[in-house]
Amino acid sequence: VHLESKSVVAEAYRTIRTAVFFGAPKEGAKTILVTSPAPGDGKSTLASNIAISMAQAGQKTLLIDADFRKPVQHKIFEVDDNKGVSSVLAGRDTIEQAIQPGVIDSLDVMACGPEVPNPSELLNSDVFNETLVKLTEQYDRVVVDSPPVGPVADAQILSTVCDITVLVLRAEKSTRRQAQHARDSLLSVGARLLGAVVNDVQQKRGQYGYYS
Repeated sequence: VHLESKSVVAEAYRTIRTAVFFGAPKEGAKTILVTSPAPGDGKSTLASNIAISMAQAGQKTLLIDADFRKPVQHKIFEVDDNKGVSSVLAGRDTIEQAIQPGVIDSLDVMACGPEVPNPSELLNSDVFNETLVKLTEQYDRVVVDSPPVGPVADAQILSTVCDITVLVLRAEKSTRRQAQHARDSLLSVGARLLGAVVNDVQQKRGQYGYYS
């Protein structure tokens, strides 16, 4: 969305942004969780691009990397991973110290921070909930990049404190059973599942939008 803003793919991300904007009232969709059934489905790519596109639309946006198992947002945005979510929750850094500027105005990034031995307990803490509430007071949108639903409980925990959840599937990779299991796991804890995004669709398989 940032580097190839006029591409077909960038337009697809903007379409997803619009779907999120109109899929729920703004006050009911300030925190947006992005997850997937399994690793490699493209959730971090979606999270980074949707955050940029929201910032481009004039929304003050924060992207949080909460995937402690395999954080990548600090690499995508080339920010310092020595401070972030874990260092804030440990009291080592303030929220202001952990927030780093993104690639465009109106976008900030909070990396995972130093590795921790107990990510699930950390994300399930009152301190994390309080931190998220403070951040929603500072930003129009907070996009949270979560671990996949299958391997660990982190996504379920995060979905209970985020307003809406977007499930990312990968064409030719995500299976029906994986997708249904992820959906049911999220719904079982009361997650508000806004919808699913299927990426990496081969154009030869058919028409998938006006520009395909």
